[in-house]
Amino acid sequence: MKKINIRQATIEDAPLVASTALRAVVDEAPEQSGWWDLMMSVSGREDTLYSWKNTLVAECDGVKAGAIISYPGAFYVEKRDSTFALFGNDAPSSEYETGAGEYYLDSLMVLPEFRGQGIGSALMNAAIAKAQAAGYQRITLIVSDEKPRNRAMYERLGFKALSPIIFLGEPYTKMVYSEPH
Repeated sequence: MKKINIRQATIEDAPLVASTALRAVVDEAPEQSGWWDLMMSVSGREDTLYSWKNTLVAECDGVKAGAIISYPGAFYVEKRDSTFALFGNDAPSSEYETGAGEYYLDSLMVLPEFRGQGIGSALMNAAIAKAQAAGYQRITLIVSDEKPRNRAMYERLGFKALSPIIFLGEPYTKMVYSEPH
């Protein structure tokens, strides 16, 4: 079993952060996406939803293996429009995924060569612990209805379905964390 280390991202992790954010919404390799250069710029800033400052990185034996982007719901409300405006007129509109009083787990990615080793769960647990340490009792995320394996992992970690939501024109389910007993 490899040693998994979770740490706060740094500016040098902006490419991993960009990839994490893009993998949540594009099917092709993030670096091949027409959004790559823009997402790299957004991830390198400190004042956006998809900033390196909002990201935890997992490393296995010193090699970057994945990341999770998360932040308070009030930050989402404050920065959503300005972040999405950076994507110009092509930025899609969607329902608000979170709000004040919640801590939101936005995007999770484990690099393909590291999948199946518990890294996704370790990142999720680290983000949950970060939210709880900051005093949040309501921790939420959304999951694509087309990704049942992701939903099953979230359920194993203690998330329960809350309500349907349309995000980027696609059906998702909003889930809320309730500590396993």
